[in-house]
Amino acid sequence: DEFFNDSFFSGGGFFSRREEKLLSPAPLQVKVIPFPEKGKPASFQGAVGNFRLSASVDKNTVKQNEPVTMKLVIEGEGNIETLNKPAIPEIPRFKIYDADTSSELFKTGNVIGGRKTFEVIFIPLEVGSLKIPSLEFSFFNPSSASYQLLKTPEFPVHTFAEESGQ
Repeated sequence: DEFFNDSFFSGGGFFSRREEKLLSPAPLQVKVIPFPEKGKPASFQGAVGNFRLSASVDKNTVKQNEPVTMKLVIEGEGNIETLNKPAIPEIPRFKIYDADTSSELFKTGNVIGGRKTFEVIFIPLEVGSLKIPSLEFSFFNPSSASYQLLKTPEFPVHTFAEESGQ
């Protein structure tokens, strides 16, 4: 850089006592153990940490083919960026589309965490009383050395034909 090649920084100037050193920190030992097979939920996708799950829908009564948006929020301590949306089973009476995903991260001391929000669109294909089933999110909690399984509630959706008006 031209600025630091100035005679002020080299050759007897103010910063003339510069010395180059190669620093070698002590080796860091990491113990990696496999996830235990005992108690592993079928919904486990590799999440590690301590999380909470919440879910909501924007409406419960809609016209047939009108979208219902579900918001899933996973928050807590762990690598939020790598979390996957809970698996959504095939629901024959709905078309399902992924919408938006967003993350908010924080670091406090040695703890990394935050919140990840997923939006999923459910479009009811039939008239009547339908339901969006409970979804599962599981993770391995290293503090308790155990798997945790979280579930959303089921969401009832009442649909009516466009021409009926209710």
